[in-house]
Amino acid sequence: MVVRATLINGIGILLFAAVTLWRDRVILHAFGVSEPTDAFFLARTLPVLVTSVITTVVSSAIIPLYIRLGSESRERADGMLRSVLGLHVLASFALALVLGPGISLLSRNLGRLGSLYCSVDFQRLSELLSLIIVPASASSLLTSALQAQHKFAVAASSTLFPPLASGAAVIMGGRSLGIAAPALGMLVGYLMQLLLLSSAARTTGIPVLPSLKWDAATLRPVLRQYLPLAIGSIASGGTTAVNQFVASLTGSGGVTAFTYGSRLTALVLGVTAGGLGVGLAPTLSRAVAKGDRQSFRNSLVRASAFGLLVGGISVVLTITFSTRLLQVVFGTSGLSVQQLNLISSVQSLYCLQSPAYIIGVILVRGMAALLANDTVMRIALRNLALDIILAATLGYFFGVKGLALTVSIIYVCSAIQIATALKARLGRSDFTASKQSGSVIA
Repeated sequence: MVVRATLINGIGILLFAAVTLWRDRVILHAFGVSEPTDAFFLARTLPVLVTSVITTVVSSAIIPLYIRLGSESRERADGMLRSVLGLHVLASFALALVLGPGISLLSRNLGRLGSLYCSVDFQRLSELLSLIIVPASASSLLTSALQAQHKFAVAASSTLFPPLASGAAVIMGGRSLGIAAPALGMLVGYLMQLLLLSSAARTTGIPVLPSLKWDAATLRPVLRQYLPLAIGSIASGGTTAVNQFVASLTGSGGVTAFTYGSRLTALVLGVTAGGLGVGLAPTLSRAVAKGDRQSFRNSLVRASAFGLLVGGISVVLTITFSTRLLQVVFGTSGLSVQQLNLISSVQSLYCLQSPAYIIGVILVRGMAALLANDTVMRIALRNLALDIILAATLGYFFGVKGLALTVSIIYVCSAIQIATALKARLGRSDFTASKQSGSVIA
């Protein structure tokens, strides 16, 4: 089951990465390495960070709890899902209404740090892209419920809509809408994703209508896992925001160079870490529910060994063929030789994280299955503090190349911390979910 789930999710993530690369190539050819392109990637940082946090938290917190509740009562599991969906809808609407105008207001005060923050493009795009939080939030919950039922194919394929619609919008309306075209396309794509997932969930028997009737006994264990995961994910995503901010201070094209230098590595990490993580989650949760320590350990060891192998190979290949890979994937019509060399250097340094990143994601799934998300939160907060120090230092001396190296160092440190914490957790005499989570099934 793990192999099948990993394969399906790996293919889905590979297709998603391919479509995302296609969209980035379309944007690059339409607008080049310019301030409008920088504005788009910078404006999408916070909304994408929020949606990424929601997706990560939901998949790590909801799947184990949904499976545990479902083993006792499917009705109660569905009730929990509807209640959490109701909370998400309300919170995402409120966040979207505040985030867009808030960023525009803040950007006027940040203008002294760089003209990009007070540009009309940045403010307009920030307001528009904040709207994606609403459909993305609901989609993440339905995706987790479908994955818990081993319906991986539709969940994986639905992720293609945002980048596909974004690239199509540039092709069809780039001349008239300008840099707003990919942002509008993203919003339409997220709405299409939500429609597909709602249809699939309804067919499977999963409730799609939110409920505002909240049972404290049911929601309490969800929130106990949700809050530390949310804080940890925000801290983890905060490293991206910090790096993008520092990149924006390196001059015109800095954000774009950092973004494009990370794309190919993100493809490899998405296919391996994403596929393995999602595929392992139900298996690890069931092993914990049964008290099967050996099965739990073996699943983690096999997945980590595979991740180490794939990550190591990807590092060697990426560094060896860095410039050639960029020419094949993105073309050269929108890049000067100097820009191409800069992005190539960023890519070579950024890919060093690959083995550590993959192993870290796998081990985090193990911690989530044990409901030890408070430990993951503390590690993420330490990583954020370290990232701020390294990004400020290495970014000042080496520019965007220093930021790429910062990311790699952070993920190596993160993987070491998570492995140490998980080893200590498995060394205990009992093999159960963390007592801090409370009783899941009252």
